Amino acid sequence: MTDAQGSVAQGERHDYDPSCHEARRISIRFNRQTQIIETIDLYFKRAYERTQYQKWSSLGQPFRTGVDANGNLIEYYRPSGISLHYNGPEASAPVDFFSHYDPGALAAQGAARAAGAERVEAERRPYLGAMLRQQPEPGIRVVAVEPNSPAAGAGIQAGDVILEFERTGFCQTNIDPNVFVSLERAQPAGKNVRLLVSRLGAKVEFQVPLAAADDETRALERGRWSNRHYEEKKKRLERK
Repeated sequence: MTDAQGSVAQGERHDYDPSCHEARRISIRFNRQTQIIETIDLYFKRAYERTQYQKWSSLGQPFRTGVDANGNLIEYYRPSGISLHYNGPEASAPVDFFSHYDPGALAAQGAARAAGAERVEAERRPYLGAMLRQQPEPGIRVVAVEPNSPAAGAGIQAGDVILEFERTGFCQTNIDPNVFVSLERAQPAGKNVRLLVSRLGAKVEFQVPLAAADDETRALERGRWSNRHYEEKKKRLERK
């Protein structure tokens, strides 16, 4: 260790002897990247109920709960930075061990997991890759097709009118493209979906493998872009 002037000072080393203490095991999780001790886990020789830990550490109600890989309950308490790890899925089970944890590290892990979940969700979100608009006739009109998209690969063209998605028909006039998007999103990415299309008066059936969408394409398919954005995007598509 160092003193206030930054020079090396004499420190003390303490080795844990289970025979002299009530804890049978102490486990420390150290993050090499951040150089932070994230948790210190203490396993007692006998199993205690939650009420005993609440008494020792003046714990209130947990602000968060979770489960470990074996389905055992975990309760997190703040501001003390203590978590109780149960030997079962309910709080009625005895506590297997308790941890002192870094609340900041826990919050960062939660934010990272949330961001990862959002990315996974976005990656799995299916799309057709066509710009859609409602029309005064039955069906939903395709006004542009994204290059290298599922729609382009299947042969969908600008000017086509979608009459059916799988077995759902679009028989009404002025159908909101959101109706189509809702049906599309209910499918898993990668699935082949059936589209019945009207092209120059003839009905043509397509099998389209849905893929993942970026935010811009999803916005275009919903028909929520202004005319300026719509025209700019259409021109870019036509130039490709």
